[in-house]
Amino acid sequence: MEPRRPYDETENPETEEQLTRLLETNGHRFAFFQVVRILEHLNPGAAPIGERGPLVNEAVRFRHDPSLGFPAGDVSKVRPRVARHGLVFAEVTSTFLGLFGANSPLPTTMSEDVLKNEDDSGSLRAFYDIFHHRLISLFYRAWKKTRMYASHRADGSDRLTQRVLSFVGVDGFGATPNLGIPPIDLLALAPLLAVRTRSARTLETVLTRVFPGIAVGVESFLERRVMLSDDQRAQLGLRNGTLGTNFTIGRSVVDRTGRFGVQVGPVDYELFEALLPGGKHHTKLREVVQQFTRGVLEAEVELLLKDDQTPRFQLGERGAQLGVTTTLRSAEGKALKAKFVLSDNAEEARATMS
Repeated sequence: MEPRRPYDETENPETEEQLTRLLETNGHRFAFFQVVRILEHLNPGAAPIGERGPLVNEAVRFRHDPSLGFPAGDVSKVRPRVARHGLVFAEVTSTFLGLFGANSPLPTTMSEDVLKNEDDSGSLRAFYDIFHHRLISLFYRAWKKTRMYASHRADGSDRLTQRVLSFVGVDGFGATPNLGIPPIDLLALAPLLAVRTRSARTLETVLTRVFPGIAVGVESFLERRVMLSDDQRAQLGLRNGTLGTNFTIGRSVVDRTGRFGVQVGPVDYELFEALLPGGKHHTKLREVVQQFTRGVLEAEVELLLKDDQTPRFQLGERGAQLGVTTTLRSAEGKALKAKFVLSDNAEEARATMS
């Protein structure tokens, strides 16, 4: 069902007003699916066509052409803005899938009755159009269901995107999570994040895709100090007193199973600042790593600055964060670097310079 004179894509209008006028004057030159997709684009807040509605929130009403002449295309008329009963919507008159007209499976006398009534009140056609609207809406919904490009929305609110996001651990049907990275961008990482076994090499690949052009390395089994809770500490004669099993001395123990390292850089100073705790890209870095590790492991980032990018310390200017970006002098040939743990806790995430 393609129009005899299809709309030329090179005639792209520059504004929505021009597009609306083009639909009104040349609607018959468009294919049916093209018309409906354009009208959906012009009304992004409307209820999806063919879904559960309600009808008053849908942006398009479908009618059928009662003419007995041979149709030139899928659509005979488009009215982008119709005001009726206090509602404003678009009206599309189709030439297929109708209960009357040239292609109707019903007797021709029914089409003749509609045409006769059209000269009076048009109530008979309006009655049939109640069924036409739902029938054509479901037809459009069925067509769109298997075509991701037609149902996809830039904000990731379409059903297919929401389902795919579930594979990477994001609840697409719930409240939009604050990941520091748009959920829609996680779709490109779905093949890497959906696998059950996640390696250091895979994490390097994920980070280089999120931050292209940056060298990234991952080191496993970093040493850290873990504080013991009261019920884990030894208390002679009471608990945790078995040598070689659960007996420990002190309030903390050395652990190499819960932390890994991420080396980033060398990078320029602008990106260096952006990746530090409080920087504009820090949340993105933290959430991508935690999404990959499922929050089970602790990540320590070692951020390297390019040798020629070391900032000059001056109060009130860049490079004046005490203990983070302040330097009096850098040893010759030694790269400046900052270390911090990726954590929601501000104290744990505090960076140290070396």
